[in-house]
Amino acid sequence: MKLKTGIMKFVVSIMVLVGVTGFIASAGAKDADAPLSVFVVNYPLQYFAERISGPDVRVVFPAPADGDPAFWKPSPEQIAAYQYFIRRYGLNGEELHWEPEASPTPEQWAELKEILKEHPAQWMIWEGTPNPSTVDELKKSGLDSLTFDPCGNVPETGDYLSVMRDNALNLKKAFSR
Repeated sequence: MKLKTGIMKFVVSIMVLVGVTGFIASAGAKDADAPLSVFVVNYPLQYFAERISGPDVRVVFPAPADGDPAFWKPSPEQIAAYQYFIRRYGLNGEELHWEPEASPTPEQWAELKEILKEHPAQWMIWEGTPNPSTVDELKKSGLDSLTFDPCGNVPETGDYLSVMRDNALNLKKAFSR
């Protein structure tokens, strides 16, 4: 009985999280008549989200039908990490997919230079602490770096709210200029 109660609490928590995430991601949409979009990562979440949300919410499960979603990773075009953030706060941003701990390839540096020609930027936002040599190279291009941790896992120190407070302080640096 304890296992069933624990599973139900987990499912309800996930459903609430999915609903809130979808609402936040869609809150900045320009078309007020467009349905909210909620993206889910597996079929059980799709099933429950569709039943809870009703017709006013579009539930999207982007993983291919012929694979195990546990091993699926979205392409950059599918679950653009910061596009919701950019739209929600009316920012003028472009997205790059650089891993914080890895040094960018020459192709990635070339892509950045092309983007900067059309889209001058001041900041690079990272999901984790970036490689110091990358930060130094970005500074040469006039870009500062800041970390916005999405807190996808249990943090090494603190909790979810402390990570979000740190994120707010980091973002304040960029918005206070």
